Amino acid sequence: FEACITLNKIILPESITKIEHSAFEYCTNLESLNIPESVTEIGNGVFWGCDSLKSLATKYGAFPLVHYNCWKLLPDVFSLFSAENADEIESCFSRTIEKLVLYSAQEIIASILQSEKFACLLTPELTDKLIQRAIEMKHYEIQLMLTDYKYQHFEFKQKDLYL
Repeated sequence: FEACITLNKIILPESITKIEHSAFEYCTNLESLNIPESVTEIGNGVFWGCDSLKSLATKYGAFPLVHYNCWKLLPDVFSLFSAENADEIESCFSRTIEKLVLYSAQEIIASILQSEKFACLLTPELTDKLIQRAIEMKHYEIQLMLTDYKYQHFEFKQKDLYL
């Protein structure tokens, strides 16, 4: 569909398992896309130049497209969730979760926090860094979610409260 400027909405069939690099590049009128659960891999630059894209839903949650080009983190999210071994996951975990905080992808962050697969990777130090990033970006719901996670999973002292 690259450079298909008449395309404004697409519903991908469940038979799709991979979205190749640049698949929707420069589909300048594409406004919404629902990526089915069958997709386990997504390439880079898939939505490059899709300036009209307002709605993007995946099995990992919906991406709020309030920030320009937040879809750039999709390959990281897909590789993070579909990776099988610890080395693969660890190599992109902190980078991906920082981007999710930056782009306010609250639903996806919530599913990461609930996942045993990622529990060992979310350290107190990384959690603090993410909380500070959420405060800087004024993503207060994410800040509260991460602070609650810290309270439940790590030693939490009164001085650790974030105001």
